[in-house]
Amino acid sequence: MHITLKKIIFYISIFLYILTLSIWFYYDQNIYGYQFLYKVNLFNLKFYFGLDGLSLFFIYLTSFLISLCFLLFFNSNSSYTYSIMFCLLGLEILILLVFSVLDFILFYIFFEIILIPFFILIGIRSIRKRRILASYYLFFYTLIGSFAMLIGIVYLYLLYGTSNIVILSLINKNIDEELYLFLLFFFSFSIKVPMFPFHSWLPEAHVEAPTEGSVILAGIILKIGVYGIIRFLFNVCSTVLYDLSFIVCLMASMSILYCSFSTLIQTDLKRIIAYSSIAHMNIALLGLFSLNLEGFLGCMLVMIGHGFISSGLFFIIGFIYLRTHSKLIKYYSGLIFKMPILTFFFFILILGNVSLPLTSNFVGELLILLGIYIGKNFILLLTFFLGVFLCTLYTFVMFNKVVFGLPNINLINIKDINLSELSIIIPIIFHIFWLGIYPISWIDIIYPFGYIFLNGST
Repeated sequence: MHITLKKIIFYISIFLYILTLSIWFYYDQNIYGYQFLYKVNLFNLKFYFGLDGLSLFFIYLTSFLISLCFLLFFNSNSSYTYSIMFCLLGLEILILLVFSVLDFILFYIFFEIILIPFFILIGIRSIRKRRILASYYLFFYTLIGSFAMLIGIVYLYLLYGTSNIVILSLINKNIDEELYLFLLFFFSFSIKVPMFPFHSWLPEAHVEAPTEGSVILAGIILKIGVYGIIRFLFNVCSTVLYDLSFIVCLMASMSILYCSFSTLIQTDLKRIIAYSSIAHMNIALLGLFSLNLEGFLGCMLVMIGHGFISSGLFFIIGFIYLRTHSKLIKYYSGLIFKMPILTFFFFILILGNVSLPLTSNFVGELLILLGIYIGKNFILLLTFFLGVFLCTLYTFVMFNKVVFGLPNINLINIKDINLSELSIIIPIIFHIFWLGIYPISWIDIIYPFGYIFLNGST
């Protein structure tokens, strides 16, 4: 019975991945607007779902990464396997709805419900009391931000009698209304990105989360914050946003520098990747708020590329943790002597994290650099270069400590990566090089939305 149930859940995830892949093939990149529109009538209200160049790739990323998480547990005999698989399936469906809904109210509802299975996912294997604390950190930080979003949504509905994003983007609003909405929504989304000083929940959640929790958090959920800024903030507060963009750029710059320097002193592998994720997401925001097409495209590609790279790194750390039951760097020295195949894939992911040419992050960061340069903001340019330099520094310092040196006694009896784990890592590596070598296949779909986005229309 249990084996059958496990297969059913796994096949559902594969079906959802194939479905999103087929949507990509049928998506018409020459149409400037939403496609695959679907209307739902609920309580005499009409809610719409649809996809465009912004949401398509986040939906693909979601179904791809969660399918790999299911694959991780397909051969597992853990007593938590079925609970985790149900949580993963619920998360996948909810996240797909978040990225496809065209209504403020449903976006808010779906995102809030996401917290429930994710809270369980982190706390379900509560071997340490700190894991429960991390669950509450995640819950209450996001709850505070969501309360601000709820106030903004109610305010919007009272003003205009609708929560449809398409209609709201076409309504002319006065400056005071946009200012209040900007403050409420930006506060909410800055917690979800996250940005300094609202970031402290993320490293704690990553350290205590199981591997699949870290993959979903870094690879997908962090993207919802930037997605919300693009989808809602730019449409609802388009006028005042250009005047207040310096606030976002200042907070993003502080986040990049603070988190990059903080990463240099960390001793926990997951905490290092967590701080690195914050820095990368805020580099994406610098590109977005350069307010030109190059920066926007760079922002999108960095988010997608980071989704693959950070997920791959968390999978690698998870594979090692299953063998050593530790995430501290000092217990990993000399990894290359015991796990040479895993070290090879680890090295490729490290190169992707530092944006080596031919990897996914390189294209995105190059476009962000171009966008900032076109915007002629040389302070942001300096912040960008410093952030990229520090990323290279702490990434290679971490890799050197883990891989080289004398083999640690904890690694004496461990085995190298197996075929099941290779089936998870190889598809990720493929996508990293696909996006790095042939980015036009992604840009062709993002570009029309970017053009509309910069012209102030949905």
